Amino acid sequence: MVTIAVKDTLVTGQELFRINCAGCHGINKEGKLPTFPPLVNIQQRLSKEQIHYQIKNGKGLMPSLGHLSDAKINAITAYLFNEPQQQITIKNFTPVELGRNLVTSNCISCHRLTVNDPVPANAKAMCSMMKPAPFSETTKRFTKVEFQNILLMGSCYMPSFDFLTAADKDAVWAYLKTLEGKNELQVKKKSKMCSMM
Repeated sequence: MVTIAVKDTLVTGQELFRINCAGCHGINKEGKLPTFPPLVNIQQRLSKEQIHYQIKNGKGLMPSLGHLSDAKINAITAYLFNEPQQQITIKNFTPVELGRNLVTSNCISCHRLTVNDPVPANAKAMCSMMKPAPFSETTKRFTKVEFQNILLMGSCYMPSFDFLTAADKDAVWAYLKTLEGKNELQVKKKSKMCSMM
């Protein structure tokens, strides 16, 4: 698979919020009650340090976004505090890397990458009737269009990710393609080992 490097990009805290936080807290910080609180006027409830810590480490149903750099978290915090200086430069990234970041920030709190990964705490807490499927088989189970429709409309307990752009959705699909077959390899290894015993 050919990946195309994207040039350095100046990105705002608002854009970082959109791709990392809007899935739960809404595109306009309005939240999705009762599960996810609004972040409008968050500066009246939490300090910048508290927000930074919570983004980095998670809290309750909120997963850790520890994969984000301090500079990205600071830009998101500046956006939440309505500060004008909230831009940072993102160094070269590929669509697959963007997809990995989107999945890590928006999906891993409920979904596993492979069947062998542990079931996330949110999946246990929020999805008691049916566990979210692992991602490694997604590109075999759905066409790209079907998958993008699921992102747009949501599915069962899954919220809509209608705030994702076409490029975002393509990047998520590109990343999920890299996971294709990982379950099969791991399951086959286990089966082979079992048959040898």
